[in-house]
Amino acid sequence: MENNERSPLLPVMLAVAAVVGGAVVAGLNAGNVSKHFGENEVVTWFSGLVLVATGWASFRVYRARRGSIQGPWWRSAQAIWALMAFGFVFLAADDLFRIHERADRLVHRLLGIEPTWLTSHLDDVLVASYGVVGLALLIACRREAMRCLRVRPHLLAGFAVMLAMVVVDMMNKRHDELFPWLPGLTDVEQVTVLHKWLTVAEDSLKVIAEGLFLVAFLEARRRAEGAAAEASEVA
Repeated sequence: MENNERSPLLPVMLAVAAVVGGAVVAGLNAGNVSKHFGENEVVTWFSGLVLVATGWASFRVYRARRGSIQGPWWRSAQAIWALMAFGFVFLAADDLFRIHERADRLVHRLLGIEPTWLTSHLDDVLVASYGVVGLALLIACRREAMRCLRVRPHLLAGFAVMLAMVVVDMMNKRHDELFPWLPGLTDVEQVTVLHKWLTVAEDSLKVIAEGLFLVAFLEARRRAEGAAAEASEVA
């Protein structure tokens, strides 16, 4: 059965550009470029929506592929799609409720220590670990994953952009330690402005990565459901 649907890349990336661009323009008009990139702001809610949509697409892949499962579903390679669906919904909750940041503060409080440059990056380690776990699952079940996830450039680009986001987040962690080796950044106002722009860059990279993941999983859903429909016609 031939599938003539267009790639979702353009509409998804246009939506990302519209939300990010609109948030930047609205922030500049309000005198604070990062105003709409904070907690409970429009970019955060959009990010959560994209992650939930990706989880939905992954679950649809699982539903399309579960007919080929032999034995307990949790021991099958096809279970990766259900695990990915749960993972993306968890990421949405993490994004909306700042779970990794709260965990960072909780560790400092339980240990009774003040944040340092090293310990304040605990939440960055958690965020990076999400990507590592996801990549490890894809590698462990690569035969099943690549059966549907054949849009490798989008998937790899998503991981690359996610890595760039983690790097920007680490650079932006503490005001007084932003690029201390660069001259001319000793002024508090300059550092604050830079911090706000790095916040915009970090969250922009985040939603771009999420958009690329959504495109890859929407394509996977289309392939899986198309293959399942062809199989049912033959049967």
